[in-house]
Amino acid sequence: MLINIEGLSGSGKSTLVEKLKELMQSKIDNEVVFLGGFDINNTSTELTKLCSEIVKKNMFFNMPITAELHLLIAELILDIELNVLPNINSGNLVIYTNYWQSIQFFESAIAKVYYPREIHYPQYINEVFQIVERNYNILSPTLTIFVNSTISDTIKRIQIRDQHIKPDIYRLQANILQLYEEKLNYHRKIVINNLGSLKEFYSEINVMYENHIKNITNYA
Repeated sequence: MLINIEGLSGSGKSTLVEKLKELMQSKIDNEVVFLGGFDINNTSTELTKLCSEIVKKNMFFNMPITAELHLLIAELILDIELNVLPNINSGNLVIYTNYWQSIQFFESAIAKVYYPREIHYPQYINEVFQIVERNYNILSPTLTIFVNSTISDTIKRIQIRDQHIKPDIYRLQANILQLYEEKLNYHRKIVINNLGSLKEFYSEINVMYENHIKNITNYA
């Protein structure tokens, strides 16, 4: 079973992951695997490690947008192939931060905000994602948890976290949020407005996971 966590940068996704770790590890027998967000663990690919270093050095915005786009796509495809699918096939629960569509939304917003004269960029980005989706096994999440936050609050958190903010950050966040609201695909979406509300949905997550395990068992 795959749960993906989405939301603007600074919305509280990392904090939510820590909360989920507390809930899941104590109540689910099978292993819970946390991936995404360029967090490094013992299964991380070399490409994930490279992207993590680039993020730490704040170098992504210094890349040509096409290079950044293809690097992020390659990292995610490799992570899905080597980590997501094997864990799901083994009956583990995978919780992934910033999954497939979040990359598309982020890159599309960057193209619009930071490259306004390159009017072909947004279309190019969409076409690249469509081609990849047709040719690779991009698994759809069973459940999406969207961490809701105001743009102003996310900017405040980014300032505290990164000690600086990028130019036109409000426009960037507004564009990403618009894409989330208009185009985020999901089988079932939970909107988390505060961390306390997550407990209300835990029983639903647990039932979905138990059904997933039954399906795996029956198929085997």
